[in-house]
Amino acid sequence: YQKKYDHKNLVEPKTHITRLRIQFKDTLLKDNQVFSYDNNHLTFDYIGISLVNPKKVKYKHRLVGLSEEWSPEMTETHITYSNLSHGDYIFQVIACNDDGVWNQNFTEYSFTITPPFWRTYWFYAVLIIFIFSMIYVYVTLKTKRLNKTKKMLENKVKERTLELYEQHKELELAYSKIEENNKNITDSIKYAKRIQEAILPADRVVIKLLINSFIFYQPKDIVSGDFYWVEEKDDVIYFSTVDCTGHGVPGALMSIVGHAGLNQAIYGKNLSKPSEVLNSLNKHVNQTLHQKSIDREIVRDGMDLVLCTLNPKTKELNYAGAYNPLWIVRKGELIEIKGDKQPVGNYFEENVKSFTNHKIQLLEGDTIYIFTDGFADQFGGDRGKKYKYSKFREFIKGIANLDMKKQEQLLKDEFFSWKGNLDQVDDVCVIGVKI
Repeated sequence: YQKKYDHKNLVEPKTHITRLRIQFKDTLLKDNQVFSYDNNHLTFDYIGISLVNPKKVKYKHRLVGLSEEWSPEMTETHITYSNLSHGDYIFQVIACNDDGVWNQNFTEYSFTITPPFWRTYWFYAVLIIFIFSMIYVYVTLKTKRLNKTKKMLENKVKERTLELYEQHKELELAYSKIEENNKNITDSIKYAKRIQEAILPADRVVIKLLINSFIFYQPKDIVSGDFYWVEEKDDVIYFSTVDCTGHGVPGALMSIVGHAGLNQAIYGKNLSKPSEVLNSLNKHVNQTLHQKSIDREIVRDGMDLVLCTLNPKTKELNYAGAYNPLWIVRKGELIEIKGDKQPVGNYFEENVKSFTNHKIQLLEGDTIYIFTDGFADQFGGDRGKKYKYSKFREFIKGIANLDMKKQEQLLKDEFFSWKGNLDQVDDVCVIGVKI
């Protein structure tokens, strides 16, 4: 035997997936199948056909959706995946012959495992809306009852002027009840705040997705009508600042509607462009609040917002806005891209206006700013006037080249210094992202 005369086998194996078992039962091999969440134990059989030394065929496989890494080389012709969570998966396998020639194209089988109903976004949204509704009803009824009690006590004071001692006792008891009830109401609203904070993206999620960024979030009341939203889908980062109608409990209830609508648009309807998401959210608000065209002149329930998508690899930014603009500071100059002059919540079928999508190619060193109107509308300073957008623009330009943590601190200092001893007039939310 002389090795130099031996020819290398260049023919790659013919690789096939031959069998699928779910929960140890054979199942028809049909691509793009959908399985329920309890059918999550899958076994795949496969084979690579090579007529030259078939016993030395080797395999690699992976399950995209669970891991992007290929398995080590092996000779086994089956693999089992158990306790898979819900999601989309693609099983891929390749083979090589005894001379190490691998398949150029892998053989694959795609499938989906659906989540249980209690882990769907609509279930979370319904549950949160229900809890907020109960809190709102409870607070309203308690307030009416307290007002009625107070009026009754005042009438008794007028009628029983001669019974001062007894009246004093009754008043003392009544006011103690009012204080106790006010405490209960405040405690309920504080609990609502914890629920609202739970739907905001966690700090670790924001840091992971928007690595070089800051968020300045300052509610006016215990609960807020402003909220921010950060998500990732298909390697694209979605982030938004939203200003809902009203403050306190009404604004917080609207924020739940907005949060649910945004999640439904990108996860339920698989929309990707910000303009498409805003169009979907516009209709969602209309349907949730049962708005009708005959009520158009009196309907004030809606939201102003900015929605952006950022591809970190290509640095491509897409933006759509309902009233609120997008600011980009590039080499010391501020570029403003204005949103459409209509709010979300202005959807009427006979006169639907779509939102505009703006595509921007960002450059290294650009800094993006999105915000609600609370910062610019705050009264303060020596004359107690509004801060205004012109002053806000100049301040942002002046700090844009600094570290993001430093920018956040300077923004807070500027806001509280301007406000001074005056009351905060609106919720504040500002997000900055440096590329």
